[in-house]
Order: sequence, then structure tokens, then C-alpha cells
Amino acid sequence: MHAYRWWYFAAAVIMAIAVAAFYIAVQAYPDSLGGAAWPGLLVSVLLLAGAVFRLRVTDSPMARAERAALAAAAGLSLLTVALQAFVLADGLSVWAVVVGALPALPFLPLAWQAERTLSAEPSRS
Repeated sequence: MHAYRWWYFAAAVIMAIAVAAFYIAVQAYPDSLGGAAWPGLLVSVLLLAGAVFRLRVTDSPMARAERAALAAAAGLSLLTVALQAFVLADGLSVWAVVVGALPALPFLPLAWQAERTLSAEPSRS
């Protein structure tokens, strides 16, 4: 009965894990992923832009929360890229993990909000 809520929650958590893993891997393995990372970043930005564009047609509380999470993740992604390029040394370190996890943070409150506010099944309107 809680399948709809569960999938929404799982999607937000998976997004957080995937985003953090991407940025941590780029910092930890710059030689092997350096050339392949930028096309991956471009694809992820295009997917985020597509998701935001899709959400413009709805105005539910969860759609507003998704827009806020995506905008925050995009901003934190830019900060992460700048910190990785100009501040952090290449390789895996505690700071590489902390900075790499920054863009994932907005998806965790989104998952929490989905679990607390969504009904068990989607509306059929």
C-alpha cells in the first residue's frame, strides 16, 4: 500500500547517492575519470534541466519541493566543481568526500518530505 511513497523516497535517496558518488569519484580518480567526467556532468545537468522543465507544469507542494531541491543541488554542484578545481588536491581524502557530498544534500530533505507527506498511492485526477 505504501508503494508510491516508497518509490518517491527511494528515487530521492538514489539520486543523492549517485550525485555524491559521481563528484567523489571525479575527485578521487582525476586521471582515469577526468576526460569522461565532463560529458557525464553535462548529461547530469541536462537531466536536471529536463526535470525542472517538467516540474514547471505542476504546482503541488512536492513539485515545489523538487524545484527547490534541484535548484539547490545545481548551485551546490557549481560550488563543488569550483572547490574541486581550485582548492582541493587530487585524490581521495576526507575533504574530497565532504565536498563531493554537498550536491547530494538537498535530496535528503526531499526524501524525508516525500515519506512524511505523500499518500500511499498517486491521485488519479
